[in-house]
Amino acid sequence: MWNGMLSMAGGWFFLMVNEAFRLGNRDYRLPGIGSYMSVALDQGNLRAAGLAITAMVVMIVCVDQLLWRPLVVWVEKFRLDESGDGGPAPSSWVLEFLRRARLPRGAAVFQRRAYRRARRAARPLERPFRAVGPIILRGPRFAFEHPVPRMVGVGLAIVAVAAAAALGAWRLWLLLAQLGWAEWAKLVSSAALTFARVMGAVILSTAWALPAGVVIGRSPRIARALQPVIQVVASFPAPMLFPLVILLFERIGIGLGLGAVALMVLAGQWYILFNVISAVAAIPQQLKDATAAFRLPRWRRWRALYLPAAAPALVMGWVTAAGGAWNGSIVAEYIEAGGALRTTKGLGSLISEATADANFPLLAGGIALMSLIVVGWNRIVWRSLMEWARTRFGYAQ
Repeated sequence: MWNGMLSMAGGWFFLMVNEAFRLGNRDYRLPGIGSYMSVALDQGNLRAAGLAITAMVVMIVCVDQLLWRPLVVWVEKFRLDESGDGGPAPSSWVLEFLRRARLPRGAAVFQRRAYRRARRAARPLERPFRAVGPIILRGPRFAFEHPVPRMVGVGLAIVAVAAAAALGAWRLWLLLAQLGWAEWAKLVSSAALTFARVMGAVILSTAWALPAGVVIGRSPRIARALQPVIQVVASFPAPMLFPLVILLFERIGIGLGLGAVALMVLAGQWYILFNVISAVAAIPQQLKDATAAFRLPRWRRWRALYLPAAAPALVMGWVTAAGGAWNGSIVAEYIEAGGALRTTKGLGSLISEATADANFPLLAGGIALMSLIVVGWNRIVWRSLMEWARTRFGYAQ
């Protein structure tokens, strides 16, 4: 469920960017809250921006109460750990309403009756279809059952996919070939700055999300109380707040170079928090009772139980948080607010500038370099850390 909530939050993240963006001299806008917020910020209309934020919060609360809360309560019956914490079981007014309502039962009865009537009405057609069916299915059945047609079909599919990939790679190469050494040097230096900001955002997110996740996850009562609040806050699209946060930073003298790190924290911190909460909450109650029976000091409980249990999930949170920070860099390093454009040097701002100027070679180079860095870092660093955490703290699984 936590991963589902994170996926929904990831869908909300680029709402404003997807519904309103510029590509060269073309301005693309779709009707929706994201484009409404974009226009409000461009015009400096704080009242309209406040209305958009209010509508977004109401929508997220409704999704939480109508979808996620019933699912969280329903999946409790699949929990393997039978030992409870002594607190009240989670509840959902929507799930209780559906269980007690007559409409779902009536709809099920209506569906069964309609199915029976349809079967009776279709009985005169069953015999002709049974006679014609084998003839119609003879060709597909021959293709699937015999090895030669099956191999031909698989070969054609592989050739089609390979041809499409080769065509895409060739077009990408034509774009990248237009870049000179100066553009590549600019891309590499910008990528180094953005990489430093991403790592800083991951460290800052861990500094508060790890202890907060342990505190919330070890207490089902606290988790039940804070889960709706966390869901609403985490699902809110952070880019809608970026311009307001930057205006606040400018008033206290913080530039976008450092402010972008804080904006990336907003983009990636929830992945670490949710992963730690889910890992700590999955610790068997018997282990918690054992640490309490031995009267271990609080720090030793953290070192012997909670931190080892959270280690694999923490690494997974780092992976997703870094990905969220890389995505957020495209918005955090290039911000339009109050009719003014604010940028700082970085790969994200370079990609945004290339998009606004319709500079497709530079855009392709920025995306290719970012993809190479993310994939390489995942393969070399995050995968090694994940294997180490699973090997070292595998007992906590």
